[in-house]
Amino acid sequence: KWISEGSAQAIGPALAASQRKARQIVWKFSTLLFLVATLFLAILHWRVPLSEPQLMRFNIPAPEKSSFAGSVALSPDGRKLVFLTASNGRTSLWVRSLDSLAPQALPGTEDASRPFWSPDSRWIAFFAQGKLKKIEASGGSVQTLCPAADNCGGTWSRDDIILFSPISSDGLYRVSADGGAIAEATKLDFSASEISHRWPCFLPDGRHFLYLVASGQSDKQGIFVGSLDSKVSRRLLPSVSAVVYAPPGYLIFVSQATLMIQPFDSERLELKGQPVPVAEQVWNDSTITGLSAFSVSENGLLAYRSGSNQNSQFTWFDRNGNRLGTVGPPGRYSEPCFSGDERLIVFATGGSTAVADLWIMDLADGNLSRITFDPSADSTALWSPNGERIVWTSARSGGYALYQKPASSNGKDELLFKSATTIYPDDWSLDGKFILYESVDPKNKFDLWVLPMLGEGKPRPYLQTEFNETHARFSPDGRWIAYASDETGRGEVYVQSFPATGGKWQISNGGGDQPLWRRDSKELFYVSADGKLMAAEVNPSASTFQKGVPKPLFELHVAFSAGITGLRNNLLVTADGKKFLVAASIEDSASFPITVILDWPALLKEGKK
Repeated sequence: KWISEGSAQAIGPALAASQRKARQIVWKFSTLLFLVATLFLAILHWRVPLSEPQLMRFNIPAPEKSSFAGSVALSPDGRKLVFLTASNGRTSLWVRSLDSLAPQALPGTEDASRPFWSPDSRWIAFFAQGKLKKIEASGGSVQTLCPAADNCGGTWSRDDIILFSPISSDGLYRVSADGGAIAEATKLDFSASEISHRWPCFLPDGRHFLYLVASGQSDKQGIFVGSLDSKVSRRLLPSVSAVVYAPPGYLIFVSQATLMIQPFDSERLELKGQPVPVAEQVWNDSTITGLSAFSVSENGLLAYRSGSNQNSQFTWFDRNGNRLGTVGPPGRYSEPCFSGDERLIVFATGGSTAVADLWIMDLADGNLSRITFDPSADSTALWSPNGERIVWTSARSGGYALYQKPASSNGKDELLFKSATTIYPDDWSLDGKFILYESVDPKNKFDLWVLPMLGEGKPRPYLQTEFNETHARFSPDGRWIAYASDETGRGEVYVQSFPATGGKWQISNGGGDQPLWRRDSKELFYVSADGKLMAAEVNPSASTFQKGVPKPLFELHVAFSAGITGLRNNLLVTADGKKFLVAASIEDSASFPITVILDWPALLKEGKK
């Protein structure tokens, strides 16, 4: 949604077969190096008293036939590391005991994201399939705690309270570690253009916590401290990053891809001194505000992933996956939309912050022009079919709303529709009569609504279910709507008639998202769970909808969501279905290893990076 939102995991393409042998050698060597380092550290700690901490590092590669995906988490006792991998288009959790030679997969954690530990290091909480769940670190049955449709992290206190972000466009909520009803812990301040509260981390007293406030105003966002016993909060740092507390008194966060350590008084809730950089080129996700990959234990271990998922470049592909050329400079681009004549695109970009703006690119020469200038974040833009107007979503008015302005960029931003819920526009019907948008209801689900552009313009629901429905697209003939739903437990692409009459056809099989139509309504494209662009012939002119068997076209090199509540689209298809414009990732960070630092406080004394 926002350029840096969503529950999206950045899943890189599958590794080529030619790389696997080399990966196995690296993995075995790293394992041996790690074992030697661990034994050496044990000898130093228990047999030879040290006057100064000894700094040591080692790398952990991804398990064979998989790649890293998203965050990492060290257990509080420093004995285990949990991380996410992607294989065949699905994420899952693995646990590496730091006295073991190999990681172990955790069955039942398919589609997992954002793991975090219980204080006793026995349990791992995580998000999957629209739920907050937990599993013992040793394995076993998975327990579901509560709904969490589009999460942005969680933390677990010694009082068995879990504080978490169930949806990327809301405040924080709390729930018992045994599950049950959720309760509001923080509330968005729309007067400060707040978009989201996310990435919470409990402080030692179990009542106060750190969290990130994403705001449309750069001077209102940053790392805050809050309390379970009060709605009063205070900004500590302007950095737009997840943050963790490290005993005996430090905050660890990322600034400009550099890992920083900031002295902190956890009793007075005050900063002390200046932050110190300790690692560079730390992985962060350009599509999810503040998401990075680092973690710390309570006894001096620090883990992080290198690399980045920052830059992409608009790239043309044919149906065989051949690169036809690039357009414009590299950047952090999100959710492009064609003009009616396909000469221009409008898209969102906002760097590493939540403050996204809309830009127009001329596809002939790559020239750029900015069209929104408000301090609040603007995103998910649609171009009117006649090419005259652009509509987008923003939280600038003390709540979520749709705005519009002339596509020429000359003219004022006009309020089109103000909503009581979070909304994201998905598509504009080719006849110009309707805008299809997503609305997030109070139960943290994504539903589909229709906004008439003629007459009174009163919105009406199109699909409201107990599941998430997202990324909807009108067929060009206006008779059908393709969308993604997680009713089976994972995202799949479906088609229903418009208006809805009850009939429904599943297009994808084995996972699908981000549907797109060919202009004649006779072919439907979507992204498979393993990152391939798929095509299915359809016959919408028949008395009932008919579909063919989907066929893979080529593998996409894009950052896309593991769940269906993330970014709307990072690709476009031309009217004839022969070319695709893709915001292609420039760097694949999935193959970068996890770095573990033993006795990381030595970094502060030695000034090493």
